[in-house]
Amino acid sequence: MPNLAGQNLEDQGLYIVTGAHDLDGFVFWRVQYGHEYLIHKSCGAQKSLGPRSPKTEAVKLSFDCRKSIVTERLVTKRNKMGVHAKLNRIRALNRADSILVDVITASKLQACPKMYA
Repeated sequence: MPNLAGQNLEDQGLYIVTGAHDLDGFVFWRVQYGHEYLIHKSCGAQKSLGPRSPKTEAVKLSFDCRKSIVTERLVTKRNKMGVHAKLNRIRALNRADSILVDVITASKLQACPKMYA
């Protein structure tokens, strides 16, 4: 069984190291005084990233792409954590013998070693 607390710590470290913290919040265009500005909103604070230009459009596109990748990864991780939490509950309640769990885990490792490495 994977250590979920340890995996959570790894994800938090990866979040900081990869710079995913700059993906907090969202970006949007705001019209102000007849000009469009790119705004980044995070934790209630808003920061202008500049008037609409090819550079700010590229920033928005990059942000949206990176945000969707991170969001997709987060959904996958949450689903896996849900499955592992159920397995941990089953194992803790002794509904399945630990030998059975070990055999199933070993068969998964043999079937797809790269997937579970």
